[in-house]
Amino acid sequence: IRNMSSFMRRTHHALGICPYELCRIADVGDVSVNPIDVNDTIVRVEDFFREMHDAGAVPISAGGDHLITLPIMRAIADTSRPLGMVHFDAHCDTGDSFMGADYHHGVPFRRAVEEGLLDGTRVAQIGLRATGYAADGANPNCPAVETPGGTFPGTPYVICTGSDNGWYNYSPAQN
Repeated sequence: IRNMSSFMRRTHHALGICPYELCRIADVGDVSVNPIDVNDTIVRVEDFFREMHDAGAVPISAGGDHLITLPIMRAIADTSRPLGMVHFDAHCDTGDSFMGADYHHGVPFRRAVEEGLLDGTRVAQIGLRATGYAADGANPNCPAVETPGGTFPGTPYVICTGSDNGWYNYSPAQN
């Protein structure tokens, strides 16, 4: 992602907009993760994004699996007014513990609802498929987040996307 961002131009060729004149934009680098300890990584990600949020910045994150969304939500959410979310992915990521692990790539949005960070009534999940293991495709985990119709009043929102939502050539093993 960072290598491709080096091709960005100051002005959009079709719209004539220069985002660098409209707002301050910075690549603040990577979070130092611990590839051996997921719980330590969660703390590191949350601390990194809390510092950014407390400084008044609006973070945009790219890369990592969806578990990193949970500590980012912890860092930016106000539990008196939980976040809404627009989620583009092939999987709902609202599973529960798996093989003894409470935290993995399939649980972030369940945990966010449980912790009061995410308002499950202000969520749109787009592109879901392959959500269950049963012959009928049912997944008992997806009801953890409701997907209402219509508009979603209130702010703030998180927008998430997974590479397996339509970009199959980049993640063929997940399809």
